[in-house]
Amino acid sequence: MKQALRIGLLLGLLLEVQQCYPLDLIRTRLTTELPGKENYKGIYDAFQKILRTEGAAGFYTGIGPTLFVAVPNFAISYTVYGTLKEYVLDDDLFYNLRKVDDDGDHSLGIWLTLLCGATSGSISAFVTFPFDTIRRRMQIQSLHLSEEECLSGRQQFMNLLREEGPKGLYRGIKPELMKVVPFVGTMFVTYEFLKKQLNLT
Repeated sequence: MKQALRIGLLLGLLLEVQQCYPLDLIRTRLTTELPGKENYKGIYDAFQKILRTEGAAGFYTGIGPTLFVAVPNFAISYTVYGTLKEYVLDDDLFYNLRKVDDDGDHSLGIWLTLLCGATSGSISAFVTFPFDTIRRRMQIQSLHLSEEECLSGRQQFMNLLREEGPKGLYRGIKPELMKVVPFVGTMFVTYEFLKKQLNLT
């Protein structure tokens, strides 16, 4: 379980921060522009304007809340998946659903892997989604507010709680789950397949 946690932390940090975040910020800004008030003509134009007006740091606006999403998200997913996998392989309730290999060893099989993966992704999404909500708001606030009016992550959190209550932190959770459930389920099917192909335990 500790190894799964370390893998999750490392993957979350490397993938989200170093490689994906600037593109995620540009995507968010492009998809939230209002008709007739477009600031960017496309990805390249957005990249140039953000660099010119906000500097390189502008590509990492909202990175704080992102770390509270990406790192725990992967860590929770891998940890919960590992726990569910152990439970399913040990509990007789799932005996008929388990796959028996040629050598007599039991494994999850594709359907139980999908189930455990989807469940772990859902739990992770519920834990980290409030931070994702704050992150999105921080990414787009400079499009609609002056620099003096922009809020920090903590200010965004408190303002959202005050105006909309806890429910506001989970606005958009349904489409998020529609994305996460098949994605994480498929990710763990691929993960188990590669482990088997590479003879990793």
